[in-house]
This record gives sequence, C-alpha cells and structure tokens, in this order.
Amino acid sequence: MKFTHCPHCGTKAIPKEIGDEGLIPYCETCKIPLFEMFSTCVLSIVVNEQQVMCK
Repeated sequence: MKFTHCPHCGTKAIPKEIGDEGLIPYCETCKIPLFEMFSTCVLSIVVNEQQVMCK
C-alpha cells in the first residue's frame, strides 16, 4: 500500500529523499516517512522426535 496521505493526521504526503531508499512519501506535519506497508508470513513445522514410526 502506497501512502498519498498520512494515516495519522490526514495531511497530503510529499515525496522526500530518505537515505538510499529514494523518494519516500513524507508527512511534514508528523515529521515521519510513510514507508509502504507489506504483509508478512511465518511458517513453522512441529517435529516429535520421540514418536516411533510403525511399518
């Protein structure tokens, strides 16, 4: 999700050069960069090493 307005105050975001990230939407009112939101995923496997395999 790319921000065009600040989710905190509603001010229109302006592009601002942030380090090597390039142009990032920035809220001049809150003084914060508005980086893109992304979804994360975590996978896990549970193994019981005590279980005996039957054939």
